[in-house]
Amino acid sequence: MFKSIRTYKNDKSVDGDTDRLEVVCDILEQLLMGVLHLVEHFPKDVREYITHNSSYQKDVSELVSYSPGGRISYLADKIEVEEEDDYYDEEEDYDDSGSHSCRVRRAVTSLIGHLARLDNFMVNEFIGLIKLYDRLLETSVEVKDAAFETFNRIVHCVTIEENTKKLDIENVVLYPIRRTRTKFKELANEFLEKIKKKLNELTSKSSVDQKSVLECSRLLLVVCKSFAGTIAKDAELVPILFPLL
Repeated sequence: MFKSIRTYKNDKSVDGDTDRLEVVCDILEQLLMGVLHLVEHFPKDVREYITHNSSYQKDVSELVSYSPGGRISYLADKIEVEEEDDYYDEEEDYDDSGSHSCRVRRAVTSLIGHLARLDNFMVNEFIGLIKLYDRLLETSVEVKDAAFETFNRIVHCVTIEENTKKLDIENVVLYPIRRTRTKFKELANEFLEKIKKKLNELTSKSSVDQKSVLECSRLLLVVCKSFAGTIAKDAELVPILFPLL
């Protein structure tokens, strides 16, 4: 299935041909969703396959910003027009939220969230994928929703919940408690640095919608709960939290 994804990803016949682009995007979307369902129902088999076929990462990474024949529209991008004294919103002229390629980006973004849960190596690879964080800034609601869901999954991949007990000064059990700690400190810190930068950028956009702000606040709550020890000493998160209050 990954071979088919690679074939259609590299299909050059879509350039300048809208009908062909629609067909290729439909096929890519179905292939990606097919892989996602395989990951959900046969995780061990998929893990074994991609362990011996490392090319999957390149294919998935490139599809994250898939947009042949056009440019991706981001929130509140301004372009100065030399013939006029005014500005116009880039998102109005280049909004591809309803285009065919954004369905591919949505599907692959969702797939990454499921692949990341298969093993530690994949989590490490996807956390370092800068283009994945950029999906939070798209004007496409579907792509942004998929990105928020994927980052929530990644947070759970790099943290672990533990059952412990609250003891008094005489080591008598008062009550059971559940706490969350990071599984991989360096990996968790790298993710925290990248996600806080991108969320800060998102909330600073003048055209950010209320739904995105809500999803941003929910993701921040998950991040704060999971990285409590790291965040307690991180003053840079304050500018992100204030716009959400």
